[in-house]
Amino acid sequence: MAPEGSSGTAGAKSGSSPTMMDRLTVDHRRLAFMLDVLETRLADSGELDADLLVLLDCLIDYIREYPQTVHHPREERITERLVDKGLTPGERVVVELTMTQHVDLSAATDKLGRDVTALLAREADAMPVFVTDVRRYLELQREHMRREEQQLFPLAMRLLTDADWNEVEAAEPNTTDPVYESRQDRYRALMDYVVDAHTAR
Repeated sequence: MAPEGSSGTAGAKSGSSPTMMDRLTVDHRRLAFMLDVLETRLADSGELDADLLVLLDCLIDYIREYPQTVHHPREERITERLVDKGLTPGERVVVELTMTQHVDLSAATDKLGRDVTALLAREADAMPVFVTDVRRYLELQREHMRREEQQLFPLAMRLLTDADWNEVEAAEPNTTDPVYESRQDRYRALMDYVVDAHTAR
């Protein structure tokens, strides 16, 4: 399954660690594509049917399992090493904002999870609350990935040494993307929808 939907890519500089930068950028492309197909699915649907709720539940679980617990820690191993590199005030803002937005995105994801629970329970006003929260999440996540690719990743490529990159790589867990790589059965609805959306493009 090919990664799609990039919001931009960060070029990996020869001699540093293109492997980690490539991995992070692929993660971004894959998540961006999922967000695109989610947005399209919501726009095309006049109402939240059972299939869409299953899809939303799968997507939120995926974000919790992979982007939040694997991808973000990858980036944080990079930011931890950047803080001691004599950053300018502007560069320090880039690093600190990355950490802050990771916390914000985690909270926004949890809010979407509660929204889906409310929708399943058919609570009053659940749908408009959900739509508002989805729009906020999409805006925050897309801006976050775009800023990382345009600011954080180039900064890391410029300032981190080979020794830094070796440490980052050494701490990498033996974890695969549960949708795009290991293709776990519990994400079958999400995988099928992503494949169909990719084929249609």
